[in-house]
Amino acid sequence: MRISAFQNSVNIFMCNRVGLEGAMDFSGETVFVNPDGSIAGLADDQKQLVFAELDMEQAGIIRQSKQYIPL
Repeated sequence: MRISAFQNSVNIFMCNRVGLEGAMDFSGETVFVNPDGSIAGLADDQKQLVFAELDMEQAGIIRQSKQYIPL
């Protein structure tokens, strides 16, 4: 998720279930990623709500600074 966010200069949110469901064990670790690839919010392996403050203008600023991506 971090690499995808960085490469595309976008905010990414990935959610994952947590706990046992039948024979499947879900790890959780929901994550919010900033356009620069940094983590804005991260859950652990417990059921929980995750809040993160996202700067929606940051993606545009980062895209403008990347010389190899024409707009």
